[in-house]
Amino acid sequence: MGLYDGRHSIYHKIDEKTERQIVEAKREGRHRSSRWIRDRLNISVHRETVRRVLLKHHLERSSLPPIKPIRRFEAEEPNDLWQIGLQGKVRFPLIGDLLLILVSDDRRRFLLSGRWFFHQYQINVFLVLHQAFLHWGLPQAILSDRGSQFKASPLHGEAGYQYLLRRLGIEPIYGQEPSAYLHNSA
Repeated sequence: MGLYDGRHSIYHKIDEKTERQIVEAKREGRHRSSRWIRDRLNISVHRETVRRVLLKHHLERSSLPPIKPIRRFEAEEPNDLWQIGLQGKVRFPLIGDLLLILVSDDRRRFLLSGRWFFHQYQINVFLVLHQAFLHWGLPQAILSDRGSQFKASPLHGEAGYQYLLRRLGIEPIYGQEPSAYLHNSA
């Protein structure tokens, strides 16, 4: 009775084919966890069993998933590229909720214009841009997000912001890499 295995578990050994699949899955993506591999291969063992296989093959160290590298950029010359953005609402105890609209020059890295507003109306964007245009001139392009103040949906034609920039000869750029106006500053 002393040599009797009295364990009552669902322990299953992993065969060589399954072990190869586990190792291959980990090598395809070093960031993959034991649980992910077990679920993906539909193996009926505990994730700890999969982890032990990975330890056996020296694959226990995992890295983060591959991500797109951060690429810093800046415009070649002042007024080549401006950036405009809206900061979310900020609560001021005596005034209420306000949001901030800012315009900055990408090359010079400083703010050209900005104001606090109660509402996120398109006219407020125009007021901030008007102030920047009067003081600093016209840029070649302006980078913004795809908010309704800056870009109309395909069903609604052209937003007032798009119309204004087109009339002034300024290229609108929407949250994409503005490579025509930039160079790496790495």
